[in-house]
Amino acid sequence: MKNQKKGAYAEYLQSAEVKKALQTNIVANVSRGYYNLLMLDAQLDIAKQNLQLNDSTTNIIKLKYDAGQATSLAIQQSEAQKLNSAQLIPLLEQNIAIQENALSVLTGSFPTAKQRTTLLNAIAIRNDNTIGIPSSLVSRRPDVKSAELELKIANANVGITKAICIRH
Repeated sequence: MKNQKKGAYAEYLQSAEVKKALQTNIVANVSRGYYNLLMLDAQLDIAKQNLQLNDSTTNIIKLKYDAGQATSLAIQQSEAQKLNSAQLIPLLEQNIAIQENALSVLTGSFPTAKQRTTLLNAIAIRNDNTIGIPSSLVSRRPDVKSAELELKIANANVGITKAICIRH
């Protein structure tokens, strides 16, 4: 009876640890999605800047062509590069909408645009000279606790089996 009680209690604690692990996984997915969203924002800003630069470059090449210093091939190449840059913007905007919807699903809210800061403001770089992870931090991980409780369940089951074998 004592071992059955220990086993049942360990199973209960293990289910609580599984719940914590699931919560941790959801939080990790939300934060990963948020940083992906920040990365897509940064890529969109860069793509828009590239489009402006390509537009300026095309105008300069057209002026050179009018002055007789460039060929029509240079204009065509510049315009093709400008079109390639322009095609990237809608794709990035679509990816941003998809990522925002994915975050809405994870957070259980309606699909809307998510408020966010710039990537540089979101990442705070700390200069921490410590190396490694303390064992106390590892022992608090839900998956580690769950494995430890699974071992306790197995030990309790061994005790139950021994008690049954001794009885017979």
